[in-house]
Amino acid sequence: MSENDQRPRGRKRKITGEASVGARKGEGLGTGPVGNREENQDGRTQQGSAPQRPQGMNRPQQGFPQGMNRPQQPQRPQQGDPQGMNRPQQGTQRPQQGYPQGMNRPQQGTQRPQQGYPQGMNRPQSSSGNRASSPMGGGSSGGGLGKLLPIIIAAAVLLLGGGGLSGLFGGGGSDNGGSYPPSYTAAPYTSTVTQAPSSSSGGGLEDLLTGMGGAGSGSILGGSDGGFSIFDLIGGASSMPMTSGLSTASSSFGNSSDSMQLDRSVVSGARAKYTKLLGNGQDTVTLMLYMCGSDLESRSAMASRDLQEIAKAKYGDNVQVIVYTGGASSWHIRNISSQVNQIWRVRNGRLEQLSANEGTAAMTNPDTLSGFIAYCKKNYPASRYALILWDHGGGSVSGYGHDEKNTRAGSMTLPNIQKALKNGGVKFDFIGFDACLMATVETALTCADYADYLIASEETEPGIGWYYTDWMTTLGNNTSIATIDLGKEVCDSFVSACQTGARGQMTTLSVVDLAEFSKTVPTQLNAFSKTVTGLVKDGNYKQVSDARYGAREFAASTRIDQVDLSDLAQRVGGDAAQGLVSAIDGAVKYNRSGSLTGAHGLSIYFPYRKAGNVDKAVNSNNAIGMDASYSECIRAFASVEVSGQAAMGGTSSPYSSLSGASYSSSSGDMISSLLGMFLGGDTSSMGGMGSLDFLSGRVMSDDALAAYISGNALDGAKLRFEDNANGEKVLSLTAEQWALIHDVDLNLFVDDGEGYMDLGLDNVFDEDGQGGLVADTSRAWIALNGHLVAYYREESAGGSTWGYIPVLLNGARADLLTLYTEEDGFTVIGARVLNEEGETVGKAFGTTAYGADEEGEMAITGDVTEFIGPRTQIQPVCDYYRYDGTYVDSFRFGDSFTAADGLAITEVVITNSKLLLTYRLTDIYQQAWWTDAYTL
Repeated sequence: MSENDQRPRGRKRKITGEASVGARKGEGLGTGPVGNREENQDGRTQQGSAPQRPQGMNRPQQGFPQGMNRPQQPQRPQQGDPQGMNRPQQGTQRPQQGYPQGMNRPQQGTQRPQQGYPQGMNRPQSSSGNRASSPMGGGSSGGGLGKLLPIIIAAAVLLLGGGGLSGLFGGGGSDNGGSYPPSYTAAPYTSTVTQAPSSSSGGGLEDLLTGMGGAGSGSILGGSDGGFSIFDLIGGASSMPMTSGLSTASSSFGNSSDSMQLDRSVVSGARAKYTKLLGNGQDTVTLMLYMCGSDLESRSAMASRDLQEIAKAKYGDNVQVIVYTGGASSWHIRNISSQVNQIWRVRNGRLEQLSANEGTAAMTNPDTLSGFIAYCKKNYPASRYALILWDHGGGSVSGYGHDEKNTRAGSMTLPNIQKALKNGGVKFDFIGFDACLMATVETALTCADYADYLIASEETEPGIGWYYTDWMTTLGNNTSIATIDLGKEVCDSFVSACQTGARGQMTTLSVVDLAEFSKTVPTQLNAFSKTVTGLVKDGNYKQVSDARYGAREFAASTRIDQVDLSDLAQRVGGDAAQGLVSAIDGAVKYNRSGSLTGAHGLSIYFPYRKAGNVDKAVNSNNAIGMDASYSECIRAFASVEVSGQAAMGGTSSPYSSLSGASYSSSSGDMISSLLGMFLGGDTSSMGGMGSLDFLSGRVMSDDALAAYISGNALDGAKLRFEDNANGEKVLSLTAEQWALIHDVDLNLFVDDGEGYMDLGLDNVFDEDGQGGLVADTSRAWIALNGHLVAYYREESAGGSTWGYIPVLLNGARADLLTLYTEEDGFTVIGARVLNEEGETVGKAFGTTAYGADEEGEMAITGDVTEFIGPRTQIQPVCDYYRYDGTYVDSFRFGDSFTAADGLAITEVVITNSKLLLTYRLTDIYQQAWWTDAYTL
């Protein structure tokens, strides 16, 4: 294999011992597949049997590889947090209904993509609803081309991935495009952060935290100044030792794109700043904190904690901190109402009530926000204003906020944020989002006419959010500090706090000059957009797809399709791309991304994993004033991607080596006919679950599109392993075929005599030096403390791999989150606790907080993160399938154990079982393919 070969690279094994597969035990968990949580969350059932492809094209249109279609269980409404924005939840938190798509604020730390199960492995139906033939039969259904259109339409309506049009709505993951109640995605990686306490006349921080817990009725406001100490009025019971000082702990993976230098330059022609600083500390400041508490507060006291941080800051009466509270079913500061919205002021370490009843309107209603802005302007005029929107964030398509008391209101979209800013009547010094995923080009356009600077994060934010004490004290010391200097303090204190707890997390925050942004970025983006559209039109879709695949993506598991724009442009290449990169570099005055590669400060929505959001994004972009050239660009790209999925169909069987089944290559004429029927059908809306209007924006003729896909399609008949002279199993493809593959994953099954135990996915393979992929026949897999476990790779980048191990922790469903580096091997970096529906309800821990309470059970430390104590019972679990490939349930397997000596992940050889192995390949259209299976 040449150095220029574009194929994915496999992770190298580090085998250290042997282990046997534990027996499957007890009753099933009844929670749905542990390796397929994302798709299982959708709650949409698929009734009846899916139609089969015509003879000669025996690839089922949906779901599990042929013969392994999971039966669909009864529909369950989704009560989950939206995809992508899970801010860490502590304790036993329950997902809230109506959470907008993409709005899980991270479970503290880095969120990694969910690639945990073969594309389209849908949750089981009743026995009458099983799809696909038995894997042992291996035959294909008959029928002519007249059956193709219903096949395509059925695939599009189902939207759940695997085969057919999987990429329309996430390439196999579930999503509802923002409908309510939405689907839910598991939360990301997390870390533990400890923050330095300081003395307070209202009570020490340690005393406050010792009493942290549920909200309750407390004494009415007290104190000589009409307020009360934030440090005195939090109820509950959990011990939370704190450490002093903040430090930065760097991770050992990747090359950071951190820009530690503050850019003070100003591009020629940029508009003057709205805020004119008086200088010499003469400025007065009104900081408006719009705090939609949501489940972050009701479950985790995150809003209360940030109020504590503000109370610890030192500032005088020339700084007014006005807080609007609401959106949470309960507050841990007892005097804050959970019944009505209220307005408060934080002054002298105390919380003063300014308005006891602001009604019950949703905090995601733009009128609520604009009313708060107007209130502050009228009652607390100042020479400089700042606005911070605090809560979950969903990025370009979903927007900001989740009001758990008004779930039907949905999130506040970018057009509605723009409306609120306009009606509020204030020009801000800066607008900040203490929320996930809001450092986007679209957000910058939304805010550009109403603020001088934007401070926001490209990636999901760890649950602690911004660390307010330090930068607010800096502001208090000099109210005339330049905004970019203050923004630097915000970024540095946030990243330092987040990096204290654990390696493996991804934390970003950037300061964007909106005046310069408005002058330079839109013009350069238009030129870049036209370049990309031209590439697609001229038959260079693959170049754009490769660039999109390689570019830094954020919250990838949620399929919100936000990617660093500078990184994307550099990978596309060309003069227009370089112009855009320079414009972004100039507008982003300061950027912190820790050890995260490719994060340059501004992301953008670019479809790849979930093309079904294109039309929603286009409508939003039109509303906020983005030039139409970018909408044309993403429509052109998505139309080819989805057409490629429609033309190429589904997946082969992982059991084909047992049944002798195979499938033939698709001819150019067949692809052309299939594509023609798809493009000629009514695709304006499929089942009310998403619009496909973007297909009308395709820039290639139907004939040119069919010819392109035919010339750039994997040959399914070639996806078979052969024995080479060395006795190795080798998949030999041409360089042109390898160039069409973006991802390769090994899937391991154990035959226990009654069916198959699924041990998960891992990117383990080698190369034979002659263009062949050598299958891993080592019989090795992942063990935790010597016990064989299921393991699912989620993403690999920069020599690192993130994944998870499904377990029960003291009987509760959880995933142990892992990081693999070539230098250090595997490390447990956190955990997420799930409820019986498989939805994330608990926050993760960082390994630096490892310890236990007096009973040795799951305990609380640091910033209220859960962790595993030495007496915590850890029980491996896995999914189980019958020989016909239908999903049965998820079961305990093997013995439980404790973490008395810590958690150690090793790779071991399986000694006692018959194994079934197959590989999943993902192509440039985000279509999953499966090789034949083989046994060991």
